[in-house]
Amino acid sequence: MGGEWGLGTASAMEILLPESRGLFSGILQQGYATLSFGFTFELFCNRQGRMEGNVWIDSFPAILVIFIRFLVNESPVLEAHHKVKKLNDKSFLLSSKLALKLH
Repeated sequence: MGGEWGLGTASAMEILLPESRGLFSGILQQGYATLSFGFTFELFCNRQGRMEGNVWIDSFPAILVIFIRFLVNESPVLEAHHKVKKLNDKSFLLSSKLALKLH
């Protein structure tokens, strides 16, 4: 979930209102782990504290991401960036030189 979770969170934050991004960012960062552990640990772990059931249940979202990736369009911000890049028609080296000069 590492690579997908970060990119998915960033995509979700792009479409939210700026006032609500802090709350939803916190929910995405800790809410998933807390709920997942809270529900699955009690239901699927045995008395010796083994967590195999928890690992199997928690792997479901990672598998689900594969299917979601095919259904989600690129973010509007990225599409706008590609349009601007095509209009400017700058090479990677020229863009890098400009970025270093300005920043």
